[in-house]
Amino acid sequence: MKLTSFESMNCPLAQTLEVVGERWTLLVLRDVFFGARRFDDIQANLGIARNILALRLQRLVADGILERRPGARGRHEYVLTEKGLDLQPVLLSLAQWGERHRPHPDGPRLQFVERATARPIAPMGARSADGRLLQPTDIRAVPGPGLRAAPGPGQAFGQRLEPEAGTGTAEHASARRGRRGKKEPGPGGQPAIGSG
Repeated sequence: MKLTSFESMNCPLAQTLEVVGERWTLLVLRDVFFGARRFDDIQANLGIARNILALRLQRLVADGILERRPGARGRHEYVLTEKGLDLQPVLLSLAQWGERHRPHPDGPRLQFVERATARPIAPMGARSADGRLLQPTDIRAVPGPGLRAAPGPGQAFGQRLEPEAGTGTAEHASARRGRRGKKEPGPGGQPAIGSG
């Protein structure tokens, strides 16, 4: 059976994609972050079909990402909520990824700068609790209580996660490690990101 929704997947990424993973949604949010507030402005900039834009905006409002407010001359405006503003690092990361891996031959298309200094912001990245920039192989995922409590479709990845210290058996942890405690390689010989 073809999966048409991520709603039943007990995975934070799947749940995020359920909200912002549809075609056009991230570009609608990009335009609102850049200052577009009215339906007609967003539609004219994106060239998106009006019915599709209406559906995307309705969904973003229903999910609490945008708030629909009365605007000038009786026209409504769409404003980011706190929940919507929390998506800024996601959009910045995706834009920086696009500049790095899908560059334009003439150079960068966008540069994000700090308003107060006009200096470019640092590349987005995962940081430790004390602020150190971490590499992909420095990070692993451990199953939390929400994953263990509600198993569901699309989360077989959870079976490959190492339990938090003190919550699993030594056999479970060692089963996924190579000889002498080394990490098992992932696809293509890469370190197994997400494992201990």
